[in-house]
Amino acid sequence: MESAGARVPIHKVLIANRGEIACRVIRTCRKMGIATAAVYSECDANAVFVQMADESAAIGPSTASESYLCVEKILTAAKVLGCDAIHPGYGFLSENAGFAQACGGAGVRFIGPTPESIEAMGSKKGAKELLNSTDKSVPLIPGYNGHNQDLDVLVAEAVKIGYPVLIKASGGGGGKGMRVVRERPQLEEAIQSAKREAKNSFGDDTLLIEKYFDNVRHVEIQIMGDHYGNVVHLFERECSVQRRHQKVIEESPSVILTPELRQRMGDAAVRIGQIIKYRGAGTVEFIVDPQTLNFYFLEVNTRLQVEHPVTELVTGLDLVELQIHIACGLSLDELGLTTPSRVQQRGHAIECRLYAEDPLNNFFPCTGVVARWEPACWVPNVRYDSAIASGSEITVHYDPMICKVVSYGATRDDAIRTMLRALRETVLLGVQSNRRFLQLVLSHPVFQQGQATTHFIDDFLPPHVRQQHLSLGSEQVEDIAVTAMLWSWYHRNASRGYLRHLPSGWRNNFYAYQQQEVAFVHSPTATIALEYRHIDKREERIKPEGTRHHHFVIRVLPWQQQQHNQLPQQQQPQQHTLQSSSSSTATTDSVIERTVVLFSASDDRVDCSINGVRRPYVIAATHKRAAEEQLHIHVPSWGQDTVVRLKSRFSRGESESDSESGAFVAPMPGKILKLLVESGQAVAKGQPLLILESMKMESTVSADKDGFVHVLVRE
Repeated sequence: MESAGARVPIHKVLIANRGEIACRVIRTCRKMGIATAAVYSECDANAVFVQMADESAAIGPSTASESYLCVEKILTAAKVLGCDAIHPGYGFLSENAGFAQACGGAGVRFIGPTPESIEAMGSKKGAKELLNSTDKSVPLIPGYNGHNQDLDVLVAEAVKIGYPVLIKASGGGGGKGMRVVRERPQLEEAIQSAKREAKNSFGDDTLLIEKYFDNVRHVEIQIMGDHYGNVVHLFERECSVQRRHQKVIEESPSVILTPELRQRMGDAAVRIGQIIKYRGAGTVEFIVDPQTLNFYFLEVNTRLQVEHPVTELVTGLDLVELQIHIACGLSLDELGLTTPSRVQQRGHAIECRLYAEDPLNNFFPCTGVVARWEPACWVPNVRYDSAIASGSEITVHYDPMICKVVSYGATRDDAIRTMLRALRETVLLGVQSNRRFLQLVLSHPVFQQGQATTHFIDDFLPPHVRQQHLSLGSEQVEDIAVTAMLWSWYHRNASRGYLRHLPSGWRNNFYAYQQQEVAFVHSPTATIALEYRHIDKREERIKPEGTRHHHFVIRVLPWQQQQHNQLPQQQQPQQHTLQSSSSSTATTDSVIERTVVLFSASDDRVDCSINGVRRPYVIAATHKRAAEEQLHIHVPSWGQDTVVRLKSRFSRGESESDSESGAFVAPMPGKILKLLVESGQAVAKGQPLLILESMKMESTVSADKDGFVHVLVRE
C-alpha cells in the first residue's frame, strides 16, 4: 500500500446541495471542527439546513436549473463565503465531471472523485464501454449504449434486444429518466419521456437500453479510495424493495449473499475502483439472480449514496468524515481501512425512506406544510437523517423525501422490530406520507423471510392490497371521530368566559345530547355524526383544575360513505360497509353507544379511554374553512394518521365541492409539460390528455370516460 504525502487541511466547506444531506454533512463538519456554508434557493430560505450552517448565500429561484444546478453561482458563493472545499452531496451536481473540474479551476477542493473518474463511471454508458474494454471478468447486462441517440436508432436497438427492456438515463439515478417497456406501442413515448426527465434532472438526455430482468435482487458494494491508488470495499447493501425504480428500503448485510459471493462481488467492485483510480466514497451496483446467484454489473455511483447510513451503522464508520480526510490527503492505511480487524460488519441495519407521497395513488408525490414533526428519538438504536421541522414546506420543486429512518439490531429481526416501533411512534402530520406503507412492507412475511425481489411491491402489495391494508377499519374511524369531538369539546369548554360553574352541555332537559359531526377528508370520505352527554360527577368537580377527568356517554349514529363530503341524512338509519385493516367488513346499521373518559387534553394531545381502552392521540390543528377546523391525528399504537374536519354545529350543510362536472384534478401539484389533445377533440376512455411534471418525475393524465375535451386556461 502506498502511504500519504503532504496533508492539506480543510477549513471551511460549502455544501452544494440541500435538505437532509446538507444537514448530514454539516453535522460531521461540526464534529471535525470545520466551518460550513450553505447555498439555498428562494423556497429554501427558511429551511433547516440553512439555519444549521455557519453562513449561507442565496443562489437564485426555486427551479433547480437556476440554482442548485448552476455551477457559476455555486462557485461564486464559495468565493464570497471564503470556502476552500465543496461537498456535492448526492443528486444535483454530485456526478457532474464539469463541476468537479470547475472547482479545481477555481482553487476549491472537490470532496469526491476526480473529474476523470466521474467521466469514466458517472455515465452508465461510459462505464459499460470502459469495463467491456478493460476487465471482461465483470459480467454486463446485454444492451445498447451507443453514441447515436436518434429516436429511430434507439427504437431499433430496443427491438433487437427483445422485450421487456429498461430505458434509463445515462447520467443519473434515483429512478429518474427510467422506464420499463414491455411492448412496441409504448416504446417511442417512453423514450421521449425518459429523455425529457433526464434532461430536467441531470442536464443530459443520453439514454441506454438494457434487457430488463424480472425478480432479481439489487445489491450494491460501498467502495472507498484514496489519492494513492488504494481501494477497499466496506461490504454491501441490499436495495431490492423499490417503487418506480427508486429504492424505498435498504439494509446491510444482504440476506442473499453467501460469504463466497460477498467476496467475489467485493473483489469485482474493488477492481472497478482501481481501474478508474477512484478517490473518495463510491458505490458499485449489481443485480443478483436469486436462483443462480450470478451477478451483473449495473453502474457506479460516483458519490455518496442516500442509503450510506446503513453501512455506517454496521461498520461504525462515518463515511462523510472519511471523504473529508481523503480530500485532505490521508491514505486508507492512515485511516485504518486496510486492516481487516478494524473494518468489520457487525449486526444488521435497515433504512426506510419516508416520502411525502400517496401509496394509494400510485405513490405520486404530495406537497404541503408539515404541521407537526416529532421523531421517536426515545426508541433505542434508531437514527433520523432529516431536514424538516414543524412548519417546513414540501414543495413541487425537489425530491419528496422527508427523512431517512435507520434502525440497528444485533440481528435482522431485531432491526425490523425496532424500525416498526420507530415508524409507529414517529409523528408526521400535515402531509401525506408512505409511513404506514413502510410498516406494511416490514411486516410482510416475504420481506421478513428475506425473499423480497425488485418486484416485491408489484407482486405482493399491488394497489388493491394497499387499499385493503392501509385504510382505517370502522372501529378506528369511530374512535378517531370520538377523539376529534373530545378535542373540540375541551377547547370550547376551556374558552368559556361565563357560567363556568355550570356543567358543560347543561340543558333544561338534563338528558339532552349535544351533537358533533366529523368529516374524514381522505379515505374513507365519510361523515360521522355523534351525540354526546357530559356526565357531571361530583368527585371530579371538587378536584383542582387540570386534574379532573371528564366522563361522557357518546352515541355513534349510523353513517355512510358520502360523495363530496356531504352531510349524511340522519332521518333514516343507513348502512355503510367499510373494508377494515383486518380484511373483514364492519357495518354501522345501528346506534353504537360508548363510554368515554377524557383524562387530559391540550392543543396537540388527547389522552382518553373509549370503552375501557386508553390510548394517546397526537393532534395538529389547521383552519381549513371559516368556523371549521381540520385536525391531523396520529395514533402511535396503530402507527396510523388521518385527517378529519370538525363540521360546524351551525353549518347549513352546503356541499363544499365546486368542481365542474367532468373536470379533472391533477394527481399531484406540478407543471404541464405537454398537452396531448385540443379543445373540442373527442377522446376515448384511457386516452392520454396531458403530461405533468412534479418533483422531477413525469406522469400522464388520461381520460376516465369517453367525451369531448374543453381546455380552459386560467391565469
